[in-house]
Amino acid sequence: MEKGQSGRPDEGKGRWNVETLHAHFERWLLNMEKHYDARLSEIKDATATALIAVKEQTGAAFAANKESVTKTEEGQRAYNAQHNDLTRKMEAQAARFVDRERLEEYEKRFDSKLDALKSDIARLQEDRAAVIGRLGQQQETRQTVQWTFSQVLTVVLAVAGFAIAIAAMLVKNAKP
Repeated sequence: MEKGQSGRPDEGKGRWNVETLHAHFERWLLNMEKHYDARLSEIKDATATALIAVKEQTGAAFAANKESVTKTEEGQRAYNAQHNDLTRKMEAQAARFVDRERLEEYEKRFDSKLDALKSDIARLQEDRAAVIGRLGQQQETRQTVQWTFSQVLTVVLAVAGFAIAIAAMLVKNAKP
């Protein structure tokens, strides 16, 4: 149903009946299905884009960190060559260089972000399964309602036929 349009069939011309109700609910279910399919597609695309961005960011961070460590070590060697008396102290410091600790810290951060993304993906998959389950339940409910309505209609018609037959017998027997 488009925005600004009424859900009523033949606006002002009649009342709801089985066909119009059926058509109305079919349109409504199709619109809901399109809406949720579009949302799931958007979520899937956004997740894929985010995963690619994190992967590129991680690679760039590792490359930058490695280059930083390499340049720092080269500078340290040049400094040590100029200052022979501090060479041993500087080599000990280079072995415990802070950037290596930071690299491990970055690795832990990226691992935690990756774990969070994995849990988000699992949650999205669960949400999609729930939506699919709801759609199946709605289909079953619709079929049950249709079957019940047909059974009630059959009983009403049978009772009406029986009443007409009794009335016809009474009219036939009432004539002299």
